[in-house]
Amino acid sequence: MHRTNITRAEAAARADLLATEAYAVEVNLSGRTPDGQRLEPEGTFITTSRITFTSTAGVTFVDVIADRVLAATLDNLPLDTSRFDGARLPLDLSSGTHELVVTAAHRFSRSGQGMHRFVDVDDRVYLYTQFEPADARQVFACFEQPDLHDQRDRTPGLAGAQQLRGRRPGTGRRWCRPMGLRTNPTPADLSDSDRGG
Repeated sequence: MHRTNITRAEAAARADLLATEAYAVEVNLSGRTPDGQRLEPEGTFITTSRITFTSTAGVTFVDVIADRVLAATLDNLPLDTSRFDGARLPLDLSSGTHELVVTAAHRFSRSGQGMHRFVDVDDRVYLYTQFEPADARQVFACFEQPDLHDQRDRTPGLAGAQQLRGRRPGTGRRWCRPMGLRTNPTPADLSDSDRGG
């Protein structure tokens, strides 16, 4: 088991503690951080996850595999990003409805997991995502477990034709629609996106 995978006990505890309502995910492929700092555009991209959820009081974490967390707030209060260990950002929750916002710098994949980046012989760039079984956290901060369902909005920071694809829960049938629209409630690993040429 990968060291960052959630254990059965951790998943059960987190499912008892919180219920997700919605995600809004912004993907920034500009090669710059939100404050304008240059990145390695062939290797790095930025995402901002805005997660709405309810919880009872307790301690848990949000999953995010990234080079670094650039900023994080819980209910508009800054979180200590020095507690980020490369895969998890700890959360101390009170009872109620919360909004968690996490901006992180992620690495493109060369293995097909997370967000894969490929350049063809004509120098055209292709991106696609593969999130199953537990790789959504390589692209955006999330509560990565299949029993926490949500609705999801995505705002891609890239030009050209984009599509959001996924599977209808319980049917195995695939659907496709323009990015930026809200999805039906799904776990984090059952959606993907692609962009080419």
